[in-house]
Amino acid sequence: MRFLQFVPYDPSVQIRGNAILTFAELLELHRPDAVEILDKYELGKPRPEEWYPQKTWLDAIKEVSERIGPTSLYIMGAKTYDLVNWPPEANDLQGTLMTINKQHQMNHRNGESGNWHLAIFDSEGHHAKITSDTPYPCDFERGVIMSIVMHFNHENLRNLWVVHENPYSCRNRGTDSCTYLIRW
Repeated sequence: MRFLQFVPYDPSVQIRGNAILTFAELLELHRPDAVEILDKYELGKPRPEEWYPQKTWLDAIKEVSERIGPTSLYIMGAKTYDLVNWPPEANDLQGTLMTINKQHQMNHRNGESGNWHLAIFDSEGHHAKITSDTPYPCDFERGVIMSIVMHFNHENLRNLWVVHENPYSCRNRGTDSCTYLIRW
């Protein structure tokens, strides 16, 4: 099976409304396109504790990417740390990167929604490597990672970057996962 961006791995997977709500509010800044897109997919006013089909959410953010641009997905991801609930052990950079998969699973249910894996964390060398095989787009995921690192390292943003380990090994090019190198 090939894992691709914007394509759910299991049609029964659902996403929690609070994960959608925060992004729906953010996207309203791009009126009228974003509101039109969210309304088209009946996601304009999601309820925080309700569950929605992941496919519908992926279809909506794919259209956001196509009509508004991939930068909007990066901005959505960059707001993630402050907008979603994290497990209690997410109290420092390493703990949060280690629990990113747990947080992802807390907001999805009813099937395979993909995973995140922290492969390397070097606090002394200020770098990490994380792999994701979720159906979410790379621009969004890079924003998620950036938001986490910025939260714990906001005083030294000049050296902060998140890039693909290999830009040719990416879900948007047909591979099963994306691996991100993080430096702070």
